[in-house]
Amino acid sequence: MTKLVFANGNAYSDDGTSGHDMRTGGFRDNLMPMIADIMGEAGDKLAAAAAQAVLATQQASLAQASAATAVTAPGTVASSETQLTIGIDVQNLMVEPHKSIAIGAWYVIACTATPQIQMAGPVKAYNEATGALQIGTTVSKGNGTFSAWTVSLSAPIPSLSSFVSSIPPGYNITSSDQGNVLKYTAAVPGTLTAASVVALGSGFSGWIRATRSSLTLDPFSSELVNGAASFVIRPGELWYYSVTNGAFTLELVEASATAAVLQINTNQVLGAASARILNFTPTVPNLSVTMADATTEPVGSQVRVVQNSGLVDLTLRNAAGALLATVQPGGIANLALSDNSTANGNWKPWGQGLSPLAWPRVNSSVGGAAVTTKAVLKLSPTLAVFITQGPANVFATAYDLSTDNLGLPTSLGNLGAFVNAQVITANSAMICGAGPVNSIVAFTVSGVLVSPGAPANASPVGSPAGCLVLSPTQAVVWSGTSNTLPVLGLTITGNALAIGNVTTNALGTNASVTFVPAMAIAVSATVAMFPAQDTNGAARVGIVSFSGTAQPTFIAWTALTTTSNFNGISNLLASPAGVANEWWYLDNTLAPTQLRKVSWNGSAFAVSSVATATATFAAVGTITKYGTSVLLTPTTTAGNFFDVYKADAGGFTKLTDAAASSLNAQGSVGGGLNFNYLAIGTAGVTAFDLVNKVPRALMPFAGAAAVFSNGSKDYLVGLQPGAIGAAVDNSSTAAAPSIPASFAIPNIGSLVSANMAQVFGNKAVMLNASGYMSVMEMA
Repeated sequence: MTKLVFANGNAYSDDGTSGHDMRTGGFRDNLMPMIADIMGEAGDKLAAAAAQAVLATQQASLAQASAATAVTAPGTVASSETQLTIGIDVQNLMVEPHKSIAIGAWYVIACTATPQIQMAGPVKAYNEATGALQIGTTVSKGNGTFSAWTVSLSAPIPSLSSFVSSIPPGYNITSSDQGNVLKYTAAVPGTLTAASVVALGSGFSGWIRATRSSLTLDPFSSELVNGAASFVIRPGELWYYSVTNGAFTLELVEASATAAVLQINTNQVLGAASARILNFTPTVPNLSVTMADATTEPVGSQVRVVQNSGLVDLTLRNAAGALLATVQPGGIANLALSDNSTANGNWKPWGQGLSPLAWPRVNSSVGGAAVTTKAVLKLSPTLAVFITQGPANVFATAYDLSTDNLGLPTSLGNLGAFVNAQVITANSAMICGAGPVNSIVAFTVSGVLVSPGAPANASPVGSPAGCLVLSPTQAVVWSGTSNTLPVLGLTITGNALAIGNVTTNALGTNASVTFVPAMAIAVSATVAMFPAQDTNGAARVGIVSFSGTAQPTFIAWTALTTTSNFNGISNLLASPAGVANEWWYLDNTLAPTQLRKVSWNGSAFAVSSVATATATFAAVGTITKYGTSVLLTPTTTAGNFFDVYKADAGGFTKLTDAAASSLNAQGSVGGGLNFNYLAIGTAGVTAFDLVNKVPRALMPFAGAAAVFSNGSKDYLVGLQPGAIGAAVDNSSTAAAPSIPASFAIPNIGSLVSANMAQVFGNKAVMLNASGYMSVMEMA
């Protein structure tokens, strides 16, 4: 040694210029510490690379799992065809839209053909709608210009040239620390200050590691770090610091050692002082881990890590209890936080074995195999009621979503065969049976206790064909015969019903009229409209007014079509344009087919055309509201395939084209964001994307499928062959006709129809054909 050298912040010499000199036997005391300092410094430079290796292993496992299930890349992985040159620069590229890319998170841009050629840095901007992404690269490896990239989430990476500096308590960060790793090794807690963000300059960055004790970062004057006056770095943690958008920010690169596996049988709520890496073994189902108040957490791409070492699912939730993700057995969730301005924050889970779905209940009995399922009623935003029928009696079972409390099946009496159910208020409903006497009953719900009233005798109308609630105190019941439409009014008081007098012909005096059962439309709190067909198939509607139990008053009727091709109420749709007392329907008896409307002004009907098609359709199916238009699915000239049309005052627009008109069955329209049309065929389900106007990939669902939307994502739930449940996230607006992601779900049994389900905010309640209910929660 012929000069003064530094290792890990300590000076060593052989000329007497330092306190660790090698002369006159000094090497006996100083040589081994110098070697240890050299190795420690080298270890610090490799620490972040080791953390990145762990992350890469997790992402590799995730990619393998994704490939195994034939789904697209997770929300934190993207691809780009933008031409870029390797280097330290602001890189602007286009990736897929609607990815879970957080501002400030670190991303690696790797050449797809040669992944070891890459550059990395924090995200500066991302447009979720267009996919425009901006990354400020601070590290690069290799060189060249390429136009095929894989973009993936990463921990911040110190460059190999980063200088490791041991810092004392009270150290002040200045612009000369750009790119350095600041290592705090003191045995007692210390404080770290910093120059102003103006003095440090935009883009200033580096790393801070605490080894033996905690280090509190207290920025300049009243400036903040991650939105707080100060921030504590715990022993064993490595943080990336930077000046971004005029503020001092920290992002976790490497947490302290993984906590011991903790068995839990209760829900866990994290605090700011909780370990960053947590390994849980849940011993009972449906346990959750709730994140700490986000305002006490730093913004970063790996703020928390939660591993599930148990045999049951573990849910992750924000401070308000909203679902973030489900960590399946063996899964690992990394939690990125992009916004900590509110307690709930903006958390983005990523990792391995994650699902955006949770199942608070799976196959809970509401009567089991001894009953048949009839309806799922949504009485309020938190109260569902399941209607089932046994060999004789009809039953109601209440479920409170706010408490996850499921009541017991309550007999409503022997009402005859179930006909229909109507919601009265947020805690009451009415059931109509086809029995000749005592066939209608109302019930109230308190908590999950169902209290039925005495069944009402509707025999004056014969065997009821349906009931309709006009107001919380007024309802209607009717039946149909060969030439009359008997209707009567009844009053509602809680769960008590009072039957009134009957009107025997509510559609005029034409003796050829035959009523179409179970169809009536509320016009007002005292007026109902009844669609019907005569013996020749011509369609008409009649208006009847009601006043308590008084005899109903026939007002008027009008013809809708002259020949048979009217499917009743399913083809009378409240005006999509929002016009009061106006209904649209499809008249396929005309050549060409017309979309028509009937309106009621309080005393008379008016019927007119909305639009005329360019052809006369064959089988049409139902029409369904779509914005201010309607959707319909007529057969094509090719035979047993169906097209999708949109119709409104502007005319008929064919959405399918010649190459894509292979929907193999008429389907139903769900309430989703993009895939509003579902074609359900013998081989499975095809979802038609109304944004890009293409069918999505066929899903091998057997039987019924249902669409649920929580306002941000759509989920299609059905059964695969072999009764294995599956859910598909169909919210992507990507043009390619494929399903973005599929998630295995429990075997929830066969859905009778899409109507055997209701959406309650971010939860969907389903009733299967065997009398068992399940609850799906959507992130």
